[in-house]
Amino acid sequence: MPDPELDDVDALFARIGMVNPPDDLLQRVMLLAKADGAVHTRPLQRAPIWWGVAYLLALAGLVVLAYGLGIAFATNGTSALLSALAGNATLLSDAPSAYLEALLSSLPLIHIAAVLFDLVLLGTITWLALRLSASGRSGWRTTLPA
Repeated sequence: MPDPELDDVDALFARIGMVNPPDDLLQRVMLLAKADGAVHTRPLQRAPIWWGVAYLLALAGLVVLAYGLGIAFATNGTSALLSALAGNATLLSDAPSAYLEALLSSLPLIHIAAVLFDLVLLGTITWLALRLSASGRSGWRTTLPA
């Protein structure tokens, strides 16, 4: 007599035994995937690695450039001008052109331009990597072929 707590589905699964897959199942699946185009060639598989390397290099460059910008702010007197303005706001109202001229002449413009360029480079790499990964051209497959 069957157990009264088992419904039809549970009774069916209780009668089914373990099914062993064929020995060559993995080889057949890989051959079908390669023939279908789900498995890409080596250069496309390495493409995400190069995007990651480029991103990490740009990020390391940003760290170095930002550190250099901080050092340049400290040595060029920009931080002293800004702290003087923070301590006495009337400096800007008394002689705005002289203060702004001193501030602009002390700014490390090359360092600022380098940091901005690196930020644009990081943004571009991120945008391209996300766009390529979403379109499936980068070697990353997120859905199975129909």
